[in-house]
Amino acid sequence: APLLPKYDLLVHASGIRYVWGFTDHCNWLQSAENAADATHLFWLHAGPYPMYAAKRPKIEYFKRDYGIEYVSHVPGLPADKCSSIIFPSGNRWAGARVEYGDSRQNMLIRTPVDDTHTNNFFISVVPNSDKLIHKTQPPPDRPQPDPWISTERGVYPPGDEEWWGVISGMQDRMVVEGQGPIYDRSRENLGGSDRGVALYRQILKDSIDAVEQGRDPWGIIRDPAKNILIEFGTRLHTIQPALDVVEETTAS
Repeated sequence: APLLPKYDLLVHASGIRYVWGFTDHCNWLQSAENAADATHLFWLHAGPYPMYAAKRPKIEYFKRDYGIEYVSHVPGLPADKCSSIIFPSGNRWAGARVEYGDSRQNMLIRTPVDDTHTNNFFISVVPNSDKLIHKTQPPPDRPQPDPWISTERGVYPPGDEEWWGVISGMQDRMVVEGQGPIYDRSRENLGGSDRGVALYRQILKDSIDAVEQGRDPWGIIRDPAKNILIEFGTRLHTIQPALDVVEETTAS
């Protein structure tokens, strides 16, 4: 088995950590490609992120050993936004939605259950504590207190923002499930704003080819000397919450 990479949110030493999850009722690749589509933030999440609403960003994408880093330069904001795709189906980002009341560092791992169901495992850290406080539950702004939130295809709880009328934490699920249980990509036409999706698909195809040839896919680490701490540097506009990390995974 390959080594477990030392992602910063797996080895952080302080802050309030929330761990929870729920199911997307669709194929895992639809959820993964949603993360690779950096432009969706400016429309799908325009309500909870009014500082980004309907703006035209300039987005740069970079291949990294773990997947993809993308940096969004947004008119009218004093600093850029940096997020990451963890290949094959995770992502890492900083968040400060209007309902939070605080800024957070987040990590999401998507795990296929079958062809038409995907489990989402979330880690959210509020870096406002000098010690590590672990909570197996959603953050307090989520309406459901249970660590595993029950979901139903086509049912999306209402929200208090005016763009879609859907609670912000379920807007992504609304979109990816709206593509159908398994999206038919043969009928699509990618545009210039889909560069992140195209780059992700290139990495996915290269990884499939590698496995067919007996090699490792993208992001696999086997050499302990190369399994060093991965700090993603995620940030948004002026917010870059401090995150204390340690080298030993026992701290998690």
